Amino acid sequence: MTYFYGSKIKNKVMETLCFSDGMLVRSMGASDKNATNSGNGEEDECDNDDTEFPLVAPPPPQIETETIVEHSSSYCKLNSDGKCEEPGATSSCKHSNYGKPLSESLVRELMDFENGGLEWTARLIPSDFNADYEKTGELKLLSARNYDAANKCIKARRGDLSVTDADFFSSVTKLKDEKSGQYRWVFTGILNGWPSLTCLELRKIQYKGTFPTWKTYWKAFDESDDTDSVYPGSKSNVPCFPVRYSGKSVKDARVILRQSSWSAYGWSEDSPGNVFWFQSSKLSHPAPRLLYGVNIVKQFQEDQVKADKPLPRCKMAHMISHRYSQGNKGESVKDHITYHSIVLIEWDHGKYCTVVESAFRNGVSGYLGKANW
Repeated sequence: MTYFYGSKIKNKVMETLCFSDGMLVRSMGASDKNATNSGNGEEDECDNDDTEFPLVAPPPPQIETETIVEHSSSYCKLNSDGKCEEPGATSSCKHSNYGKPLSESLVRELMDFENGGLEWTARLIPSDFNADYEKTGELKLLSARNYDAANKCIKARRGDLSVTDADFFSSVTKLKDEKSGQYRWVFTGILNGWPSLTCLELRKIQYKGTFPTWKTYWKAFDESDDTDSVYPGSKSNVPCFPVRYSGKSVKDARVILRQSSWSAYGWSEDSPGNVFWFQSSKLSHPAPRLLYGVNIVKQFQEDQVKADKPLPRCKMAHMISHRYSQGNKGESVKDHITYHSIVLIEWDHGKYCTVVESAFRNGVSGYLGKANW
């Protein structure tokens, strides 16, 4: 089947539309548990949890970077020592890259600071987070489910984008804002094994103390804030791991990061639109492919020229609504009234059909790329 995801902004929540092509079947009761719209069909290492993962966008422009190994992968080009030679070169690579920030001139070419883009929140972990793990089995500010005990490191592609403070701040580029004369700080590594999460401007550093509320320790010079709080980390304008006045330990820490303005409208700069279409039917093209954004239209125009025949037309659309099966678990009142709806489209060629769904942007990646059907 083929997936097609589109989106619209409503109350600052991005909704996503999903299309799927597949063989036309008479019984809609069967489901394909192996179906995926992730683009490569590979499941994440931690496939038994319900962590929400951001959808992996196409890899950024290839830049010469330092290789830092966290996890091995058969999709990567490895050297004789088993290290990835080009972390982030493909969307299947799960290697992070830290310790060698890009030059100021290159960051200016890649980044747009005028308008705000998509914001990401990453958990900041102290570098000695696993110092007592072998003795006590405890980790500092890191969930055990996100820890790779065999390799003694943070697991790649976690939903909270965990990164140690040493790795994060060693990958930050400092550059002077041309208008204000103040400094901006941009993370230019590859965050937590996600190839698309690079070139992220640091906007805030926050922490939790005794009370479970976030407090801002450091913020960018142009970051708006409704409070008159004093930000101790901003006095020197040098971002770092938060330290409490009282000397007590920090209970949690995070950084707020922002991409370039184009990220608010799609997964890449040259193809805006939060729409993707995963096509697995071999009847229309030789191999499965993932299309997204406005480039979907361009690709279909190219297909029409190659095929030298008109594009298929929708013959009939069916609305199908279903509840979520709870297996052997009891159903709550919410379960009884919760339905998900899809639209099944029949084409005039009669070879396969398309399923259209609406969802939260990047939400499907929280299910390891598996669709409800």
